[in-house]
Amino acid sequence: MPHDWPMAERKVRQTPEAEHLAEQERLFSELTEQLATRETNLATLGSDFARFRAAYLIRFAPLYAELDRLEADIARILAERMHTEGPEADFARERAETAEARAAESGAAAEDVAAEPEALPEPGPDLKALYRQVAKAVHPDLAADEHERARRTQLMAAASAAYAAGDEAALTRMLDGEAARPEAIVGDDTGARLVRTLRQIAQVRRRLAELDELSQALEDDPMWLLFDTVRARKAKGEDPLGETEVDLLARINSARAQLEALRLSATGAA
Repeated sequence: MPHDWPMAERKVRQTPEAEHLAEQERLFSELTEQLATRETNLATLGSDFARFRAAYLIRFAPLYAELDRLEADIARILAERMHTEGPEADFARERAETAEARAAESGAAAEDVAAEPEALPEPGPDLKALYRQVAKAVHPDLAADEHERARRTQLMAAASAAYAAGDEAALTRMLDGEAARPEAIVGDDTGARLVRTLRQIAQVRRRLAELDELSQALEDDPMWLLFDTVRARKAKGEDPLGETEVDLLARINSARAQLEALRLSATGAA
């Protein structure tokens, strides 16, 4: 009799549509986790790179400016001593003009760096984990419609700014606000859920492709190779920037000695 069937035999089988929906919802969940991780990793990498750039320029821009100024003074004195006309004299004057232009440019850059605010500290693991949670909660590519997407786009921008600023309280408020926000349920039948899920999967995949492009753009920055090299060498316990500083100071001292010798010889000749 039907009412005597074991429970396992009476279990209702899922329709092919429901099975497909369940499969796509699992895929969407996996992609959502991947997206949140990628967004967090890129935001962290961008923050690390920005801090490196700021710290590097603060440390080295004044040294390069000083070296360029000394080399410009040396080139100008040598050019002034070329009383003859001809290719050698023209070359000396061109070299002096180039050195002076470079000195002016590096001096202005050093002044700009000195006026910039101090770099923010590196985000800790707790802040990184919190940002990842917020990214999962408010990411615009997880929105079901354009109105919700616009709202989430603003929230995501605010979350990224808060993360860069190390504002844990702001990220917590965003996360709590999303948890308390009632979501309207539109079209909850299997077909509507499947269409919505497929669209969300497509949106997430597009954003993952965009993140690949953003990562490549970061790596195309002229300072990226230096940043990446310094990170790799620091991981081995080396101090490449310390070596660079020692080399720059040695070049500055050498240029100062050369300039002083040129000035003394000019005084003696007079």
